[in-house]
Amino acid sequence: MSPSRDMRVVLWLLLFCGWSCKPEASTPESNRVEAKFGLFFGGQIQQRLELPFELDSSRQAQGFQLMFREPVKRPTQLEWTLDYPTTRAGPRGPSNAPRAARIERATLPIGADRFEQSLVLRPTDVPGTYNIRVLVDGEIVMDRPFLLVEHRLDRDD
Repeated sequence: MSPSRDMRVVLWLLLFCGWSCKPEASTPESNRVEAKFGLFFGGQIQQRLELPFELDSSRQAQGFQLMFREPVKRPTQLEWTLDYPTTRAGPRGPSNAPRAARIERATLPIGADRFEQSLVLRPTDVPGTYNIRVLVDGEIVMDRPFLLVEHRLDRDD
C-alpha cells in the first residue's frame, strides 16, 4: 500500500469508530414537543395574545396543546402553572396588582403523542395579564404571557 492510501484507510477507520462510538445525545424536551396556546377551535388552536374573558366554556375554550414529534416511550410528567392577577389593579395601577398561581400536574401515558388541557376561568378571575408556563419532565416547553380582556360592547350575542 502507498503511504497516502494507508493514511486514507486510517482516517476512514478513525471517522467510523468515532461516529459509531459516539453516545446518543439526549434530546431536550423543547426540541421534541411543539407547544401552542390559545382558543380551541375545531380540534386546533387559534394562537392569540389576547383572549376575551368568557366564563361559559360552551362558548369559548382556551388552553394549551402539546404535540410530541414521536410517541413517548415512558410515562411523562407534565406540569403547568397559570400565574394571574387577583384584583383589577394594585395601589399603583394594573401592573402592580397582587398575583396568585394555580399549579396542576398530569402524567402522559406511554405511546401518547398529544396532550390538550383547557384552562377554565373562574368567576373570581379578573381581566389582566396572565402567564402560562408548561413543563415536560421538568423542562420548560412554554412560558408566555397573554392578556385576558373584557368583552367588547359591539359584540353580537
